[in-house]
Amino acid sequence: MAVEVRLTSLLQRLVGAKSVMSEGTTVGELLANLDAAYPGFKDIRYLGAFDTPLQDGDVVSILPALAGGV
Repeated sequence: MAVEVRLTSLLQRLVGAKSVMSEGTTVGELLANLDAAYPGFKDIRYLGAFDTPLQDGDVVSILPALAGGV
């Protein structure tokens, strides 16, 4: 199933676009497909991790991990 993946500016430079289309029925499959095309996408910590289900037409935003604060 087709899923739009929106990217941050750092990843936009890697792929040359603000978003890319990819395939996957779970986030794990989606990231594996993205990692095959653009190495470095395999990291997720929230929802159901790699087993998070996706539906046709979903939009996934990839954001960098941030830390900070006091």
